[in-house]
Amino acid sequence: MRNIYYILLAFLLLPLISGCEKDEESTVVIVLENFSELGYCKPDDVILFKIHTFTKNERIENLKIVSEDIENGNKVLLDSVINQNNFKYTFAYKVPAYKQDTTLVSFVFSAKDNTGVEQSMKKHIKVTGSKILEEYTGLKLYSGGNNREDVLFLGDLSKAYNYADTDSANIDIYSYYDKNIHYESLSREWRTNTDVEFVKNNTYDYSSATSQSLNNIFVNSRKSSSVKDLQTGDVVIIGKAGEAWGAFHIVNVIDSEGTNNDYYLINYKKMN
Repeated sequence: MRNIYYILLAFLLLPLISGCEKDEESTVVIVLENFSELGYCKPDDVILFKIHTFTKNERIENLKIVSEDIENGNKVLLDSVINQNNFKYTFAYKVPAYKQDTTLVSFVFSAKDNTGVEQSMKKHIKVTGSKILEEYTGLKLYSGGNNREDVLFLGDLSKAYNYADTDSANIDIYSYYDKNIHYESLSREWRTNTDVEFVKNNTYDYSSATSQSLNNIFVNSRKSSSVKDLQTGDVVIIGKAGEAWGAFHIVNVIDSEGTNNDYYLINYKKMN
């Protein structure tokens, strides 16, 4: 009786699933119950794949999910022993960021039963708005105590500028220094003369930064007009008027004897 029920259910379900690679004689069925709901997505979205598989034989032994895209190739997301006749499972997939604006990702869902019969189906999703931001490297910001290039102007980050020679309206970020406090040490503090806001967040994945992820972090974080205790490896996200502009990654902090050669070595990514 149970076999008749599953054969009837398979007959009703399979014509609805265009992505299912089926053999008419197969005793195994695997479907995505939310197949029609899945299509376009963005980086950091969490997709729930609602999988249902069963067999008219004794049991489903294995469930496997493999993704494929042009950037990462094939990647096994799940390879699990099931040992159940009728199995439902929701697999949560967090959409990664890609280097291209649009990336097609394919998924293959496979189930194998105890007799070795295997059935699989495919599903495609399109990831949009996920271009990883270009990184610029090798920017040096010197200590404010040595009369060197201690200012960053966001309109031109090809170099740093000297505070004394820069219009106040262009002093977006400067290396703060007070000789009565810092003496011969680097202050490890940045401030602004404009309306720049800072967010230090070392949990942010700077290497995979996209415009969307940067802005999400910035908008939902506490912002300040200065950033302190700067260390090698810090990630500082900056913005204006409540929206992100970009992010700085402090590659190294040089705090040598005296102030003449104290500086921050910085890489940065800016939103388009």
